[in-house]
Amino acid sequence: TIDNLQTGKPYEFRVKAKNAAGWGDYTKLDRPVTLKPDSVAPSSPGMPEVKKVGKNHIELAWTSPTEDGGAKITGYIIEKKPIGSDQWVKALPYMSVDNNATITDLPENGEVEFRVKAVNKAGESEPSSTTGRVKITEYPNGRVPTFVKKITDTNASMNSEAIFTIEYDSNPIPEVKWFRNGSELITGGRCRITTNADESKSILTFTETWESDNNSKISCEIINPLGKDNCEANFHVKTPPKISREPDEQRVSLGDTLKVKIPINGKGPFTFKLKKDDQSLIDDDRVRIQEYDDYIAVTIPDIERNDAGKYSLNIANDSGSCNVPLKVKVIAPPVSPTGPLEISNISKDHATVSWKPPKDDGGSKITGYIVEKRDTSKGSDAWIPVT
Repeated sequence: TIDNLQTGKPYEFRVKAKNAAGWGDYTKLDRPVTLKPDSVAPSSPGMPEVKKVGKNHIELAWTSPTEDGGAKITGYIIEKKPIGSDQWVKALPYMSVDNNATITDLPENGEVEFRVKAVNKAGESEPSSTTGRVKITEYPNGRVPTFVKKITDTNASMNSEAIFTIEYDSNPIPEVKWFRNGSELITGGRCRITTNADESKSILTFTETWESDNNSKISCEIINPLGKDNCEANFHVKTPPKISREPDEQRVSLGDTLKVKIPINGKGPFTFKLKKDDQSLIDDDRVRIQEYDDYIAVTIPDIERNDAGKYSLNIANDSGSCNVPLKVKVIAPPVSPTGPLEISNISKDHATVSWKPPKDDGGSKITGYIVEKRDTSKGSDAWIPVT
């Protein structure tokens, strides 16, 4: 037996004999001999089959190689490669002696490929076909939750009911959470949450809306082990009209136009009712009430004396109302003093004349009177101021 020969290299051998007379001639092989191993690496095992997937583990099984290479299969090397990586690494620190193995410590919800190599004393086989990407999850047939119907922007009247509804698709059944301005809502008080898993639906109900709800954000989040989804909507509450301050007294010259801007808070559209001196005014072309984004305009053109007085404007929407007082003074010359004139203390050269103030002072204090006289004994038509 000749040792220390290298497999795959060609060798020639020769032999000669020796006796008492000496050495004979060599006898050699007809051609060189290339040494071959008594065994080779096996063929590839079958493609691994996924038997079970868990939260962070997987169970694989495979068939033996069709050719063992002339030597007993001593084990199998399982390799893994995360999706996105180009490098295959050992999935187990040891060889599996069976045609199955459980791989642990895998990334939850990660995607991984697996393959297997067979080993005999001659070495490792070529790798098997891969499993393809496998999602590591307790729910291999699961679905990330998604909204089939999202909540929408909602308007509600003050102190009324407001309802938000979502519908979803998910496997497994998701946890549903509702939020207002980022704070989680739970059933209690005016808030009621009803989730029906059979109908894949959840409903948030406010049995009573508050002014603080106005311009808030309502959001919903659905979560299962595979992922989550969320949606958001604006929540507007139609607050009752409210004025920040009462308008000042309006002083308008006779014949001019009265225009009053009344700043207002609240959500329109509004309805209006106008009273003057506690009497309802019928809508006509003279009085115009117009609604703008943040104020109400009251306009009366060609102001007349009888437009002076105390007005009350009622502004209302679905959530309530408010009354705005408005005092109007018409600035004009006073009307005639109230008669008849009274003459008293008559003597040969003087008399006392008295009267009552005008019923309409023209919107400002009476500063004086002009008294005139006319001598009727002479048939004069001329009025002369009394000095």
